[in-house]
Amino acid sequence: RMATIWESLLGVERVGIHDNFFELGGHSLLATRLTSRLGDALGKPVSVALIFTHPTIHRLGGYLDGQGDPEMFRRIEPADRPDR
Repeated sequence: RMATIWESLLGVERVGIHDNFFELGGHSLLATRLTSRLGDALGKPVSVALIFTHPTIHRLGGYLDGQGDPEMFRRIEPADRPDR
């Protein structure tokens, strides 16, 4: 269902689960329309922020299914701080 919505909004023939919404021509206004359509189709709210942080069907679907996104929880490694 998600791929069909993306294809319709982006005007592309086929969207894969790893295709990036923004690399396929999406932008903030289309992301707003996407959240509305996804919310209706899935029966749960989808924020525009989620489209920016989860720009593929795979990542967004995983997040919405409650599996979370492993990339979001990567360990942040300490870095050296310069004197200035």
